[in-house]
Amino acid sequence: MPARVPKRSTSQRETSTAQHEKRGYELRRKAEADMEKIGDYTLKEHGDAQLVTYLGLLNNAFRNLAADSTLGKKADDIRKGYFRLHVGHHMIYFKRKKTGVEIVRVLHERMSPQRHL
Repeated sequence: MPARVPKRSTSQRETSTAQHEKRGYELRRKAEADMEKIGDYTLKEHGDAQLVTYLGLLNNAFRNLAADSTLGKKADDIRKGYFRLHVGHHMIYFKRKKTGVEIVRVLHERMSPQRHL
């Protein structure tokens, strides 16, 4: 005789569904490399405290982009389907996905996106 699966209450089903709809972010390899370079430079030039602060600022921006699809501006002039968000001295280039955002690059504001994307 097969085991019976207990019925879940409506609130359990709603919680389960909400967890599956949670949006996140993913960094491409180049974006990961960008973050490492930003971290190395910030540590060398500004020290530990600023490293933690600045990388925290960028990581918070990634989470905010994933949670709020209205953030950022279209960057179709650079690459179709891309968006950008200016944070500190960097520009985050990303693509929106059903599950959140894909961070493509994190470039210094003085870097040419046409050259690096």
